[in-house]
Amino acid sequence: MKVIDGNFSKGTEEPTLREKIDLAVDECIGKEVDTPGSFVMILEDDQGMARVATDLKVEEMVYLMEFIKTSVLSSSLKEGSIH
Repeated sequence: MKVIDGNFSKGTEEPTLREKIDLAVDECIGKEVDTPGSFVMILEDDQGMARVATDLKVEEMVYLMEFIKTSVLSSSLKEGSIH
């Protein structure tokens, strides 16, 4: 699992969700657009509603979410940073 510590600050203006996603995609796959693999995208809006998009099977997604949860809980990530 690769953790992306994105520095999304551009002065005093909060970057848009689209800008954050574009930066995260660039960090994950860079310029290699033909990179094989699966994807998971989790977005949370300002009302706290989470949306998940993936091409994984349900059991693969559940396993991955449990793995991520365990990794996050056992690490020392900075509160408020984007990974």
